[in-house]
Amino acid sequence: MKGTGEASRERAVLVRSGGLGDFILTLPLLQALRERYARTLLVTRPGYFPLVPDSGAGDLRFAEADGFSPGSSSFRGFLAGADVFTFWRDAEWEEALRKAGAAEVRLLESRPAEPPHVSERMFADARLPVPEDLFERAWLAQEDGGAPAAGACLWIHPGSGSDSKNAPFAFFEQEARNWLDASEENRVTFSFGEADERVEEAFRQSALFGAEGVEAARPASLDELRLRLQREAVRFLGNDSGPAHLAAASGLPAEVVYADTDPRVWRPLGPNARLRAKKE
Repeated sequence: MKGTGEASRERAVLVRSGGLGDFILTLPLLQALRERYARTLLVTRPGYFPLVPDSGAGDLRFAEADGFSPGSSSFRGFLAGADVFTFWRDAEWEEALRKAGAAEVRLLESRPAEPPHVSERMFADARLPVPEDLFERAWLAQEDGGAPAAGACLWIHPGSGSDSKNAPFAFFEQEARNWLDASEENRVTFSFGEADERVEEAFRQSALFGAEGVEAARPASLDELRLRLQREAVRFLGNDSGPAHLAAASGLPAEVVYADTDPRVWRPLGPNARLRAKKE
């Protein structure tokens, strides 16, 4: 068994669904649990499974959030005597965990409206020390190999899933033009998700659509997005969004525009993350 004090038990369960950015901001807590407990069960969306770095710390298991039931025979054995860290805050849910034998249930705040930063708050709620390198570590850095594509790629994700969080497309269009004008070898990739239809339409209506050196991307999975960012991009630009957190946590130079959310609470984690001023 690793550690002392808080880490006096063998097993931990971390329950975290939510959006991609929320999950990435939880990675430091997951790492801390893996270092303190011999075995950790992560309950989350299956699309997030491939994003978890293979740190080599502890035994990590996965369970799909939609299929997780404390009373089922599949999980009752693991829950018995385990410490549970959960962002689901519901009296019946908490009672179900205790009936399944959880030694302790620690409720974590998922959507704080005020500082401190959400990741710092997680550690406070979990009653664990905050890592000294919380904001400086590339929590998603992985060596996947593969040669980078030719040319310097600026990766732009102009959506976020919420119009209130988006800077005007004209801002991203101008940034793309500046990048392309800086060097003949420079390239730009615009990426879009399922909730970015209106932003993608603005791109298709712009003069950049079909222009030389400009590509549109719709990665089929989050893991594909991560791999492409790490292998192709030299710089990322976007709104406060899941892809922005993904890029920053991968160690990529990432510039993030905060138009609606509070960066004191939701700023990305990563050694090369930088905030851009709100764009009207």
